[in-house]
Amino acid sequence: SREKIEICLDPTFLYEFNFIDTFQIPNFPYILVYTYGMIDDRVKEVQDYARRHDLKLISAGFRHMWCDYQLACTPFDFLTLVKNAVAVITDTFHGSVFAIKYNKDFVVYNKQKPKVHYLLEDLGLVSALAETGYLSSIDKIRSDFVGVNQLLLAKIASSRLYLEECIAQIK
Repeated sequence: SREKIEICLDPTFLYEFNFIDTFQIPNFPYILVYTYGMIDDRVKEVQDYARRHDLKLISAGFRHMWCDYQLACTPFDFLTLVKNAVAVITDTFHGSVFAIKYNKDFVVYNKQKPKVHYLLEDLGLVSALAETGYLSSIDKIRSDFVGVNQLLLAKIASSRLYLEECIAQIK
């Protein structure tokens, strides 16, 4: 017989990244773009949104010539970029995770990935899921974190407890 297996949060939620920020953050407001690639219509939409709001586009870790800056960075540099961004635009799971972890206004172009969809649904953030045309139809990217942080703290505690129980069974 199978025991009930609890769904644990991604380890990036469970770990507190305590490090010294030595990365020189840009001295201008920016949107962090974290994507493996976007279709042309979305690229134009993201660029138009950034222009409307006088924001620069920074791509972290990927060479996207359509962004104002492409930065090669360490994982800790990436976290610094997320923490200091005005907003995050992503289509990845971990782009979503870190936007949530640091309470950043964000948009996720990835309705078709079950892992991303489940995460956002589980935390009550499905409004962050977007289709092409979304940024053209809104005034400002806004994410509602009311209640999310409390829910996240409970899920972190539950996930840690479950993992500790599993480790204790192995010992």
